[in-house]
Amino acid sequence: MSNRKSSKAEKVHSRQRNLRRGSASLPKEFSRAATVSRHTSRRTPQVVVRAGREALNTSKPKYKKRPAPRRRYDVSLSAQGAEIRLPALPVIQNPWQIFSGLLSAALTILLIYLWNSPTFQVSQVEVQGLERFTAQEISRAIDVEGKPSFSLIPSLLQADLAHTYPGLETVQVRVDWPAGVVVSVGERHPLVAWNWNGEESWVDASGVDFNPRGESEGLIQVQAFTPPERYNEQFASPKLIQAVTTLASYAPSDASVIYDEKYGLGWQDPRGWQVYFGFDTVDLPVKQLIYNAIVKRLEEQGIRPALISVEYVNAPYYRMER
Repeated sequence: MSNRKSSKAEKVHSRQRNLRRGSASLPKEFSRAATVSRHTSRRTPQVVVRAGREALNTSKPKYKKRPAPRRRYDVSLSAQGAEIRLPALPVIQNPWQIFSGLLSAALTILLIYLWNSPTFQVSQVEVQGLERFTAQEISRAIDVEGKPSFSLIPSLLQADLAHTYPGLETVQVRVDWPAGVVVSVGERHPLVAWNWNGEESWVDASGVDFNPRGESEGLIQVQAFTPPERYNEQFASPKLIQAVTTLASYAPSDASVIYDEKYGLGWQDPRGWQVYFGFDTVDLPVKQLIYNAIVKRLEEQGIRPALISVEYVNAPYYRMER
């Protein structure tokens, strides 16, 4: 027993001496593991593993905007410890949002009320300046009855009415409060009744054509073999209409004015032929004298022509066939 105790004591004293000298050593297992760890850390690079799209995304993480805070309401019941949790409501941080929402709702309700209120709905249209047109035709063309007066645009109504009825020279639309509509019109005055291809059109002094309406006395009847050349999107030029009225004053009372795009203006002589004076009526008195002289000469010779042309004063001629 004494030997065992002495050997243990010697071992303890030996360890204490080694610790004091700084030469205490670890067990072999620990020293070997430490050596391997040092070599491994020097030779093996550090491996970083990323999964999915996060491996490709090296930018700074984007933070989602936090939802607006919600206020929770708990309602207690009569039973002890029992309560009901109501749905959470968002907390409105800007009071102007409430004001703008209420204002939008109020304006919507007001607009619906005004749109359907009989106070602002047009029930009748007043038309002024009518001669051959009727108030029903004007009212039907603009189609405003039953519509709110504040929704009407006078300029658009004027353009639609003038396009529908070219026989109106002037159109003016006025909207009176709260639901009155007044239409003032000025009708065109026709000078010529242009007959071509079985149809008749009335033409005023400016060359605008429109459909016949009612009766108009004193119109110059023109029998046309071809339509006239258009002038600025109009049926004919004002110069041509003026030439027609001038020529009609020289034509016999029982003769009709004729138009041909090749020979110009003339008339159908009651004796059986056509006479043309061209498009220029400046020398019409001289052309009339020449025409009368040609007719007298042909009658003396017993010649009945089909066409006589005095378009050119220095070169009149006649034809036996047209």
